[in-house]
Amino acid sequence: MIKIKEYLSENKEAKTKDIAEYIGLKHSRTREILSQMDSAESIGTNTNRKYRLKDNQKIELSLKDEIKCNIYEKSSQIDSLL
Repeated sequence: MIKIKEYLSENKEAKTKDIAEYIGLKHSRTREILSQMDSAESIGTNTNRKYRLKDNQKIELSLKDEIKCNIYEKSSQIDSLL
């Protein structure tokens, strides 16, 4: 689910096929996971269906990314001192 969130965060909206290729699962399994995710919503009908993150999930993911970047920067600074 984390990979799906990352993909949707980067790509805004995506079809099941594209997400499945990114995470390395079959379309049917990917669709099943997407339907169980509270953080993703579907847009469109069967043949034109796309998925995206709900608004509050985009904010949460971007904050996590920012925290990861800060941690990486701090660890790089510590490594340079050693």
